Amino acid sequence: MDLSDSPLFHLLQRKMDYLTQRQAVLSQNISNVDTPQYEAHDLVPFTFELAMADRHPVQPRLTNPRHLQGARREGDTRVERERNAFEVAPDGNSVVLDEEMKKVGDVQLEYEAVANLYHKQLSLYKIALGKSA
Repeated sequence: MDLSDSPLFHLLQRKMDYLTQRQAVLSQNISNVDTPQYEAHDLVPFTFELAMADRHPVQPRLTNPRHLQGARREGDTRVERERNAFEVAPDGNSVVLDEEMKKVGDVQLEYEAVANLYHKQLSLYKIALGKSA
């Protein structure tokens, strides 16, 4: 059995790949903290919607005529505004070391969490196959 065929393992692998790439980008930002005119970079966040973009959309099915259809009102959605929190140094460098280090810490915590999920899922497969975890 190839574990990459499992949707959960595939999603976890994609998240780990994203975190690895983000770590590389943040490391590049930190290494260029004193480079004049250097602009800090980051990746587009890995969201659930982005992860499910290649899947077929799931539509609810009306199984009883008395079920409510539901309606989406205009004010129901909340959009999180992205704040422009970075500063630009007099030499044009936009890397703020404290913010970059915080992001690196966040990436490390997320990676550990995903690795733990991966390990737990492997343990469940082993138990299902009759092997000790």
